[in-house]
Amino acid sequence: MKKKFEVYDHPTRYTMQSSKKGQVHLIDLAANNFHGECSCENFQCVQMPRMQKAIDEGYEPMFPDEFRCKHLILIREQVTTIFIAALNATTEISPKPTPNNE
Repeated sequence: MKKKFEVYDHPTRYTMQSSKKGQVHLIDLAANNFHGECSCENFQCVQMPRMQKAIDEGYEPMFPDEFRCKHLILIREQVTTIFIAALNATTEISPKPTPNNE
């Protein structure tokens, strides 16, 4: 079963129930130059400090989720799936530029 998430106050900010009863995490997909940020303990205490150190040292991540917690990974995957489904449902294609509308 997929974890349920809800839009918080902006289309890139979500809340997700924690596996720990009574806790809710705030996930911001646009934070940190679109890398994302989560209010969970793992992200705040482990992933964020590692990411900041890597940025300070000019390190390029080996893979996209290297400094993401499970909540960021889950939400990014689910939002991407929704976006792809929306793209697939449309038949509208931007017209090719013509000399009149360039």
